[in-house]
Amino acid sequence: MSLAFGNAAVVQDVFMPDATVNGAGNAATMYLINFDGIKLVMHSSGDLVVSPFEYIPGTTARSAQIYWKGQLIADNLASCALLFNGEAF
Repeated sequence: MSLAFGNAAVVQDVFMPDATVNGAGNAATMYLINFDGIKLVMHSSGDLVVSPFEYIPGTTARSAQIYWKGQLIADNLASCALLFNGEAF
């Protein structure tokens, strides 16, 4: 079981900033994100690049890093929200 608001799962984010984020001095207390409308896309001219393999100290394994160009896009930002000064209600 999980907490839901209008069929949307409510999840606590421990990294929610508690500092003021706007000029009015109101701290952001909640944000609502529609994850159904957010997609990870690859840049149209983004080529994958692999770094040279390196040995990992203390093991017999080798590793390499993969670099690529991508970004998150949203279909409809009107379905997302940010609540300021929610403790006042």
